[in-house]
Amino acid sequence: MRQLKWLSYCVLSGALATNAWGQSTPVHSDCSTLTDLQALASGFAPSVQFAKTEIDAARSVLDEVRAERGPRISTFGRSRVGDTGLLDQSIENQVGIRASQTLFDFNKSSFRKSAAESGLEESNSNLALVRKEAALDVGLAYADALSASLTDARLTNEEAFIQDLVDRLEDPAIADNVTLGELATANSRLADIQADRSRARLVQQQAELAIQRLTGQATQGFCDEQMTWQVIRISDAALASLDEKIQSAVSNGEEIERVNQLIARRESEQKVADRERLPDFNLVGTLSYAYLEDREEWEYRDSLGLDFSTPIFSSGATLARQRQAAAQTAQAKAERDVLVRELEQMMRGLALQYYALQDQVSARETAVRFKQDQVDQLQLAYEERLRSLVELVEAREDLVDLRAGYDDARVELYRTAIQLRHYIDF
Repeated sequence: MRQLKWLSYCVLSGALATNAWGQSTPVHSDCSTLTDLQALASGFAPSVQFAKTEIDAARSVLDEVRAERGPRISTFGRSRVGDTGLLDQSIENQVGIRASQTLFDFNKSSFRKSAAESGLEESNSNLALVRKEAALDVGLAYADALSASLTDARLTNEEAFIQDLVDRLEDPAIADNVTLGELATANSRLADIQADRSRARLVQQQAELAIQRLTGQATQGFCDEQMTWQVIRISDAALASLDEKIQSAVSNGEEIERVNQLIARRESEQKVADRERLPDFNLVGTLSYAYLEDREEWEYRDSLGLDFSTPIFSSGATLARQRQAAAQTAQAKAERDVLVRELEQMMRGLALQYYALQDQVSARETAVRFKQDQVDQLQLAYEERLRSLVELVEAREDLVDLRAGYDDARVELYRTAIQLRHYIDF
């Protein structure tokens, strides 16, 4: 009987030793903070590198459009042999230089330049958006790692308790007082815990790999829950002006700015398409030497003139391009309208979720505390052999599940805060 009481004391000690991960995990000063990892990802992530190449491409397009407005100089030459009796032989063999400059094109070159400038600004806005998305991805992966750490810490305590219980139940000194059902229950619970811990470790390893892919560096370990919460927590004062912040984010956010620049580019392209039927006036000059076969000598020639051309018939191609440009402009404006509604709904949904999760965390914490009291009372009853070991193990399993719900609610609160900070500057 003394051995059973001593075993009960071990069970009770294990129950009291189990606590919330946030209260039992020490603070690490050498960990990789969420802020540092997000800063690394915003500069290194593969999507950020790709967005930078898009800026280079857009800048090259703008340089090309600007260059087209300047003078153009080229060399030319022509030569022909054979029967040229029906042609003016004086121009059959000729070399020279041609220069041209656009004098007036009904502002087509100006609108092309505006389109290219808007394209560059669109690429810059897209880079800013991609940087924030990379930081968001790191934040969500960090939350996954935190969730796995909470799970592992919670199950580690329970595994130690169950393993100690199994060892005591297998002690020959108390074998006469242990049933096969009690031993099977303890071993089954132990195997289940070990499987859950293995899954938690896999989730944490996957989160580490995701962060390493985004930052280019291996983490030095994740910071504890309290330190992370101090970084992502949204103060009550900031939440008080949430409506204003949402409206500002909808009006001035990177997503909207990118679409606004897309609309500006489409409108400029549409203006260019609408002017395709109008002529371009170019000043053209040539300097050349022509070989005159009848004299068998080279002769210097120069000319200066005004060239223009007006398309008359293109089998509907010009009209099709105009319709396409108009449709793309309308499509970009529709995209902005949809995006504004989606962003506002998403932000308000996240805000409501943040409030609800705060209440949920508090409620789940209370449920864990009451369940712990119940387990403690059941432990005392088991010590007096008024309750079975199976009942005690099942109660502890329920307590672990409640703690899992409490941990999950906290992690979901952190995820929501990270997402809110992605869309809104607090």
